[in-house]
Amino acid sequence: MKVIIDTSSILFAFANGHDIFDHVKQQMPGKEIMLSKGIVNELKGIASRPTSLGITAKTALVAVSIKDINLADSNISVDSWILRAAKKDKTISVVTNDTALIKKLRASGVKAFKIARNGMLK
Repeated sequence: MKVIIDTSSILFAFANGHDIFDHVKQQMPGKEIMLSKGIVNELKGIASRPTSLGITAKTALVAVSIKDINLADSNISVDSWILRAAKKDKTISVVTNDTALIKKLRASGVKAFKIARNGMLK
């Protein structure tokens, strides 16, 4: 069983002082965390900006590099990859703070969660 964490949730959690990867492992024990290379590329693009969000993205990239996270190859948009992967494998859960994406996922029967400011998944 796997859980995909979207860029929006990664940035939101780290901006609020939470390591989303640790929170997901605590709140979803036994789930393997999975990202696409597209998500990492989005973080790299944001990290290149001289802003507080850029610093947050750099912190997230460091966490990705030191955690045991499965990176999937994908040449399609991140949202399309998430939707396709979660629809194909119904055991996959998704953590995203993207409201439009969460609506599409839930409409397709995918277990989708948001991360709150306190680090709890809801």
